[in-house]
Amino acid sequence: FSATVYDTATFKQLHKLKVNEHPRGMAITKTGKVYVAGFEGDELDIYDGLTVGADGMANYATHKKLKACKHVRHMTLSPDEGTLYLSCYYLGQLGAWDVATDKMKKLVQIGQEPKSSAVSVDGRWVFIANFGKPDNDSISVVDTTDWTQRFVKVPKMDQGCGLTLSPDQKTVWVTGWNSRTVDAIDVSPLGIVAKPTTPAPTSVTAPSEKSASTNPATKLML
Repeated sequence: FSATVYDTATFKQLHKLKVNEHPRGMAITKTGKVYVAGFEGDELDIYDGLTVGADGMANYATHKKLKACKHVRHMTLSPDEGTLYLSCYYLGQLGAWDVATDKMKKLVQIGQEPKSSAVSVDGRWVFIANFGKPDNDSISVVDTTDWTQRFVKVPKMDQGCGLTLSPDQKTVWVTGWNSRTVDAIDVSPLGIVAKPTTPAPTSVTAPSEKSASTNPATKLML
């Protein structure tokens, strides 16, 4: 089992990293530290100390395997890259992994069989899609200031899978695996302030097309 490193400009293969059985999520810090989730082995493969040789090949000074939690699936870095959030699939937990020490600092019970996740730009809120019953029609919302968790029910969604947070921090989008749906959840009551963005230098007007129909957004209640 491996994770392969490619140069995005040339599509040249730079390295092939040995990892645990059935690798799933990945995360890379700005310093080049690589985390790969080992779904079957309950471990993280961690590569650090990136150097690039004269031949253009990537090399890592260190590689370690560390136990994390049962069936690590998805992972998301906090905005300050101090914490790596892990979807611990088998036991229905969110793991908060300390990037500096490479140790688990917190495990929070959330919905069953958690999958994809997203972190708010202020680092306070973590949103996770719940796949397994009886929580398969919900997402979990974790407040990292006190590690409390709440469920947000998503009507008619079955088996939450993919999840993302909009750039304006007001909407969580989640896919339903079995229901074949995409739902929007209004999280504006949390009051997350988006980072200012730089306007694009030019604008392009897209051709007029018929809009797709959407379901009304689910609103998070405080």
